[in-house]
Amino acid sequence: SIVGVPGGAKGPYMPLVRAANLHNMTLVDGAEVKQVDTLGKSLVYVLPYDGEGDNHLSDPKLAYRFSQAELCLQFHDNQTSTYPETYHALREALQATGRLVATTCPSPYPCEG
Repeated sequence: SIVGVPGGAKGPYMPLVRAANLHNMTLVDGAEVKQVDTLGKSLVYVLPYDGEGDNHLSDPKLAYRFSQAELCLQFHDNQTSTYPETYHALREALQATGRLVATTCPSPYPCEG
């Protein structure tokens, strides 16, 4: 899993990310390490992101592009947990404001059926 926040793991929002980490997942500075698959691990890479869609950060060393996953993968239950309806409702709310949009990617396996 990844989360992009302004300034990344060294940025001003990291205390908020830590406070929101209710399940005590391991937060790793994704800009400092080689990233490996997090499937089945309690691990989240924290990457710097400027919040400007596909625009890059001003520092080329921190130029991570934002790539939104398919809508069906936004605000869904995972393999081991079921989340409240208020969490699921965020998808529609963000779609209504244009913050989440349909992608042109083919539907991945978890979205079928």
